[in-house]
This record gives sequence, C-alpha cells and structure tokens, in this order.
Amino acid sequence: VRAMGRWSVAALILNFVIGASVFGLPKETSALLGPLSPWVYVAAGAAILCIAACFAEVSSYFDQTGGPYLYAREAYGPFLGILVAWLLVLVRVASIAANANLLTPYLGQIIPHLDTPLARALIITGFLWTIATLNIVGVKTGAMTSNAFAWIKVGVLVLFLRAWHPSEIIADDGADGRRPAIAGAAANDSIHEAEVRRREGHAKDS
Repeated sequence: VRAMGRWSVAALILNFVIGASVFGLPKETSALLGPLSPWVYVAAGAAILCIAACFAEVSSYFDQTGGPYLYAREAYGPFLGILVAWLLVLVRVASIAANANLLTPYLGQIIPHLDTPLARALIITGFLWTIATLNIVGVKTGAMTSNAFAWIKVGVLVLFLRAWHPSEIIADDGADGRRPAIAGAAANDSIHEAEVRRREGHAKDS
C-alpha cells in the first residue's frame, strides 16, 4: 500500500473483479435472457460481495502477507495451503491469457485484417510483453498501468449501460432464428437494425 497508494490498490482489486468475462459474456447472456441479462450481473455481483466480505473478515485476523494461501494453511494445514497457492497462480495466468485472447476479436471488429491467426499471435504476444515490461520497470509504473485499465473498464461498462435498450433486446425472435449479441459497450448490428426498423415504422405512421 505504501508503494502504490490506497487508490491504486483499489484499482488493482477492481481489475481482479472486472475480468474478461464481463466483456465476453454479454453476447451469450443477452441471447439467453434478453432484457433480464443485465440483472444477472447484478445478482452475480451481490454474490461476489458476500465472498469479498468473508475475505475481509478473515484478513482482519492476520497481520502477515499471503492472502488465501495463508488462510488455507492456518485453517487446514500446509498441504491444502500449497494447493490454494498453486490455484492462485493458475488463476492469475489464466486471467491475463483470457484478457489477451479477448483483445483480438474486438480489434478484429474495427480492423478486420487483425483477426487473422498471425496477427492474433503477434497482438497477444506484444500485449503480454508490454504488460510484463511495465511491471518490471517498477511498482509505480505497474500501478499507473493498472489504474488506466481500471478507468477503461469502468468507462466501457458505463457506455454499455447507456446503450442498453431493454425493450429492444429479445432472447429469440423466432422468425429467422437470429439472436442479439451485446459485446462490450454497445449492442451489435442486430440491435442497430432493430433501432432503424423502429424509427422507420414511426416515420411511416406519422
């Protein structure tokens, strides 16, 4: 906390909570649940808050570092403590890999040539090396990078909520089998087409 600052630590935790699934799953949840899909995230967030409260309570009993590894070791012994530690390592590696893997499809929506296998490999490699270099340079540089990512994630979520039109999101229209897909900050082309058709209908009625 002394090296990074209280707000940088908060941004780091925010980056742990808002992972790749927040931006990758809206397409699937909107297709399955329609206008109820954003409320699923609210319910999931409430459940995660309960888990976070448990961690906050347990951490108040220790003045050592170690996190879940320390808690599991003290409660269940060194063997389960080691298992939890390795699970934490796997989660950290998988989470950064998931974020890097999700980056290329979004860039491919903007620049189609970037969605090729070669471009995908180069983008993921460059992204991971850039993040690693920024953290190797120093704690403050890594903290600034984490803060930037936190602001970007929150901004994208705010744009997503502003672009959400519950009345136009349908789980399955049944006519042609198309399903809407919301990815990131805005609705996809299907939602845009629905908006155009709605406006055209209003224009004809008037």
